[in-house]
Amino acid sequence: IVIPMYGDLKTCTKSVYSAATQCLGKLNEVHPKVEIVIMADDIEYQREHNGASEFDYFLSNEFKRLYDTDNVEIKIIHNLEKYGDHVYQGGGRLFGMEIAKYSFCILFDSDDVLAPLTVRMYWDIIQKELVMKNTKKNIYKIGASFISFDSNGYYNEINKSIWVQEYCYNSDFFSKFKLNDETIYTNKVNRKQGEDYLMCQIADYTYEHNMGKWVAINIDDIGIGYWIPNYNSLSRKDPYYGQHLAGSTMNSSNTILDYMERYNEKHKIVDKEDEIFKHRVLNMTIYGYFNLFDFLKTVSITSYIPLEEDWELLVLNVAKLRMRLLKYYDEVQFADIEDQLYSVRHMSDCRCCNVWEGSFYDFMDGKDNMMKILDMDYNAMMEYCKGLKFDNGAINEVHSKQAV
Repeated sequence: IVIPMYGDLKTCTKSVYSAATQCLGKLNEVHPKVEIVIMADDIEYQREHNGASEFDYFLSNEFKRLYDTDNVEIKIIHNLEKYGDHVYQGGGRLFGMEIAKYSFCILFDSDDVLAPLTVRMYWDIIQKELVMKNTKKNIYKIGASFISFDSNGYYNEINKSIWVQEYCYNSDFFSKFKLNDETIYTNKVNRKQGEDYLMCQIADYTYEHNMGKWVAINIDDIGIGYWIPNYNSLSRKDPYYGQHLAGSTMNSSNTILDYMERYNEKHKIVDKEDEIFKHRVLNMTIYGYFNLFDFLKTVSITSYIPLEEDWELLVLNVAKLRMRLLKYYDEVQFADIEDQLYSVRHMSDCRCCNVWEGSFYDFMDGKDNMMKILDMDYNAMMEYCKGLKFDNGAINEVHSKQAV
């Protein structure tokens, strides 16, 4: 079980406890062996406390009394000591899988809780598929439903998503196809933001083209993990987290597409899979288009002052996505564009769906007002945003109000 870890010890303790107590039971039962690899990213704490980590608590006798120490081993990797700096969630997962003793690795975050008996369920599936069936196929990943609670106690089941969410991955798959920190996080900023989107998309694309030898197993209607509202998380404390994330996410999209192009070229894939690739470019470009204007609206109507690198990363990668799509734009059907516009508006976390400078078609046709925005440097962007006026200041609406 690999847990990239940072933040409040109280929150993290719930996460580690849920992992460590997976193997409780009668002494005469046969248990799977579990190793918990904690990738400790509490670097600021270590610097303030002469190298000590608050997460060393999980090696203490006090914590050991809570779980079966015969079947569970906890290992803590101090990222400052081993890597010299933060490796964040993305690096923590990939480095953690490389360090892990066992091939099958459950990945989840330090503010999530692993459901009871999840390890036992995964273990039983692995035994049935690989041992009892004696199949020549190997398992790429196993997963089920992830349940997210909001502050009112309502929950949302998330299944087959772009996020990690307690899936059990086979690290042998990552090793075989050289899916590691160097190949996935070519831009290290993506280790921190949009990191699971990037890792999962690249790994799944690789799997989709190797189904003859690998299999993914999904179990519907079984909750394997829970997210309980963590109000100390960066995304909850910072009201503009989505804008900080925007450029990194668009950079992740281009990194994913770079990987797909290299993979297709290496394996001479040009027919059916190429159509899938075109649709992914279309979806990512539409999302980037809306993300760009959400960023501008946020700067205009709130107190948000973006970092210069946030704007540069966003506008550069949105422009790059547009150029990618232009290669195929004449081949894309109108109905496909409209389907993807609807999908991004209504089935994603897109916040600003009414664009005052024109439509997505204007964006792709290179209308002057659209190209002016793509050419703006940071100072020009800030001046442009000062001149925008809107009839409603609510930035968090799914469908933002039209510009005046």
